[in-house]
Amino acid sequence: MSEIVNGLLGDVDAFVAEDRLRGDDDLDAGQLLVRATGALEKLRQLSRGG
Repeated sequence: MSEIVNGLLGDVDAFVAEDRLRGDDDLDAGQLLVRATGALEKLRQLSRGG
């Protein structure tokens, strides 16, 4: 579980709201949403025992 949370925290850290400031390794809002949704699904699967 900590691996999932650490990954999500890294994704949040990579989020840059301003298009003009965003680098190649940074995330925009849509990319962050996709990654956060994926992390949530992984956590749900863990809570269900799978």
